[in-house]
Amino acid sequence: MATKTNIAIPRGSSVRLNFSNAPAGALPGSTVKFTVSRRANSSTKIIATKSCSTPDENGAYYLDLTASDMNVDPGEYFWDTRVTTSGVETLLGYGIFTVTPIAQLPTA
Repeated sequence: MATKTNIAIPRGSSVRLNFSNAPAGALPGSTVKFTVSRRANSSTKIIATKSCSTPDENGAYYLDLTASDMNVDPGEYFWDTRVTTSGVETLLGYGIFTVTPIAQLPTA
């Protein structure tokens, strides 16, 4: 069953997102893809589709987003991770992906 998690990251940040398969279990020979879209079921990607790490024996995997990846307009988007095994795609996780504005320092 897919896990719903909301994520918030400041614009321009580098971050590692950690995920786990629920219920825990291996995803052998699997390719996990991460996407951020303007809205659910949208083909417009805000962040280009990225491959996650290979899942470990418990189904845990991660994704590193760079400052360049996160150089997008602040707003609320939709993220998901999907695994493809033997040609079959399964939704693992999804939720709201919020990009927050960069804090501005006051001028002197």
